[in-house]
Amino acid sequence: MAGTVTKAEFAKRTQTAVLTKALAAGKNIKVILTRDKDVNIGLSARANVAKANRASLFLSIHFNGFNGVVRRVETLIGKNNVNPTEDRKFAQLVQTKVFETIEKMDPSTKDGGVKVQSLGALSDIALGNAVASHPCRACMIEIEFMDTVAVCNLFSINPAGAAAVAANAARRQQVADALAEALIDAL
Repeated sequence: MAGTVTKAEFAKRTQTAVLTKALAAGKNIKVILTRDKDVNIGLSARANVAKANRASLFLSIHFNGFNGVVRRVETLIGKNNVNPTEDRKFAQLVQTKVFETIEKMDPSTKDGGVKVQSLGALSDIALGNAVASHPCRACMIEIEFMDTVAVCNLFSINPAGAAAVAANAARRQQVADALAEALIDAL
């Protein structure tokens, strides 16, 4: 849909929220974005950023889309996984925070829960995880189905009217804050 929010915008908002909340809590956290523009890079290349920087957490932010009707927030962990319990715990934290935030905005959303799937961005090899050492916990959040009118109306970057622009930006920030809280809580 035209005017929907970009993944890079959510990532930048989340980065700022993590750094702000960490500073307020007296924590020293480094946040590295795999990309700061909506330019597609390979899935393994994204995970390699975590490996190269020895990340303890890797969160891949996405938006789902299907048929313009389906709605849900869901979080995914890798299928061939050396640390499934740790990844599931991290993913459940992300899922709960984001779902509860969006549900307050629109009770029509559904909780898709945590699912297991083969995804290149969650490849343990690309993340630097092995059976003997798995320093990076990873998950992918699907922040709702952006091809639905209801979700587009919640988050669009180009709604009609100044009040809607401000309201949508505030909702995007609430989701970024929820992601930041989950990331900080997971450390």
